[in-house]
Amino acid sequence: TVGRVANRIAEARFALGGKTYALAANNAPHHLHGGPGGFHTKVWEARELRTTDGVGVEFHRVSPDGEEGYPGAVEVW
Repeated sequence: TVGRVANRIAEARFALGGKTYALAANNAPHHLHGGPGGFHTKVWEARELRTTDGVGVEFHRVSPDGEEGYPGAVEVW
């Protein structure tokens, strides 16, 4: 799982609401797939799902404001 972004952010920075945010340049000079501490490096909460159709798993985590340089908290399932 990649996150918060699944792609490259040029020059490892972006502007939002008049403010520029600097990110890790893990694919120098760019930021790739959420950075070196992206979602793929995190431990997610997991819960079993059982329905009449089968069994599955749901993953959940909260990415806090400022994680990997991104503004705002993001809750992901």
